[in-house]
Amino acid sequence: NTGEGQHNHVGQATVLALFLLPDNLRRLTPKFQSQLKPGTRLVMNGFPIPEWAPDVTEQATGDCGNWCTSHLYYAPAKVGGSWRLAQGTLRFEQNFQMLSGTLGKTPISDARLKGEEISFTVGDTQYVGRVNGNAMSGETKGPNPGQWKATRLGNDH
Repeated sequence: NTGEGQHNHVGQATVLALFLLPDNLRRLTPKFQSQLKPGTRLVMNGFPIPEWAPDVTEQATGDCGNWCTSHLYYAPAKVGGSWRLAQGTLRFEQNFQMLSGTLGKTPISDARLKGEEISFTVGDTQYVGRVNGNAMSGETKGPNPGQWKATRLGNDH
């Protein structure tokens, strides 16, 4: 570091290890959502981020009292809104890494993000792939395995 960028932006971090009380975490959550690159890891000691379920929770053993628990989060890609998929319009409602929505009129299930990795199920077909800005692509697993890709529709994100 040449000293020019001393006002480090949270958005450039790839791992944040934080020890904060829930009120402070609650205040920072919008910043985590808007500024962190997808896949950035957030490690919280002691307290989870309010309203955001951790991706992984680990318990240490030994004499660590309240501080035995750490919570790992992966900053999720932003996918809320509508996407064009060969099979129809894919609509996501996003709550951190948890997704719900529809493909055409069919509800999707088991939908979640881990950074840029996305997975969801429609009927008996599982979609797994990666989000890259306004596009996502991957493979389908199920009775008719293959490739899929989707592009973001409009400006409703």
